[in-house]
Amino acid sequence: MSGLTFLRVSKAKPGVHSDGKGLLLRVSPQGAKSWVLRVQHQGRRRDFGLGSVDWVTLADARAEAARLRADIKRGSEPIARITQREQKATRIAASADNAHVLFREGAMDTTIPDDAAVINVMVCQSPIPLRTSTNPTLMVSVPGRQSVFGTFFNNLRTWWLTLDRHCGVFIIAGGPPRLTNSTMPADAAQVINRQYLVQHGNSLTVRYMICDDPDLDDDLEWAGYRFERRTTHGARWRKAEAEA
Repeated sequence: MSGLTFLRVSKAKPGVHSDGKGLLLRVSPQGAKSWVLRVQHQGRRRDFGLGSVDWVTLADARAEAARLRADIKRGSEPIARITQREQKATRIAASADNAHVLFREGAMDTTIPDDAAVINVMVCQSPIPLRTSTNPTLMVSVPGRQSVFGTFFNNLRTWWLTLDRHCGVFIIAGGPPRLTNSTMPADAAQVINRQYLVQHGNSLTVRYMICDDPDLDDDLEWAGYRFERRTTHGARWRKAEAEA
């Protein structure tokens, strides 16, 4: 039998279904479907989760599987590094308080330049894929209760705005804390994210984004930002009006 199709995926029964080249569709007894890449490395079998069928299409799963296989073959993405990255992502996703750890490793380790007052956005590349759940969501998480940064950080609001099926933007911004978690289509999440980027740009404080998303540049341009230059941690963007 040839590889999987959209119809076969949608009708797949509990069990493991092969698409070929190590890409598997795993269906739980409850009907939950997820993608898995199975590889043989140094005589050992390893399985790597690629995400839920709800937010990773068959085409995307094939592309990600091909990328990982190529990286492993080249040695640029060793098995141990992939495993470590997945474990770190799981730990961060397990608790909203872990946002403080990610913030320290990203934005707080970034040297604030002399002209920070006119910088609208500093984008810091995330060391891991950012995820809030297995579906595209808009989440506003409750700030950590024991922040090492004191009252100021505790009063911040942590926004997570998903841009596509598996990546997102992690934005620290001022405002009253609250918690929502509403599943929504990826295109709707992107519209909301773009609108928030516009509102976000009206603040007078320095902004940071910790992100791992290929569409962020387009969204920043849509919201009226201009790319300035690459930095050690990522990139700097300004509002177009700041040029005048």
